[in-house]
Amino acid sequence: KVAVTRFNSLDESGSNQSFSLAALDGRNNGYVLTGLYLRDNVRFYIKPIERGAPKYKLSKEEEETLEKAKK
Repeated sequence: KVAVTRFNSLDESGSNQSFSLAALDGRNNGYVLTGLYLRDNVRFYIKPIERGAPKYKLSKEEEETLEKAKK
């Protein structure tokens, strides 16, 4: 199960270059990978998911992506 959400992490930027990607197996184990596009760099974060539940607090975009992947 895979889902991707693109979003704008900078208010003044006009494009949705940041993203969250959720990848889950049939038991809803996997991860959410987020890439945040910033002015001068990109940062990546990965958060494990076990039985559909995150091990760390998720952002609004990460939660949305996880829910899409679980369906």
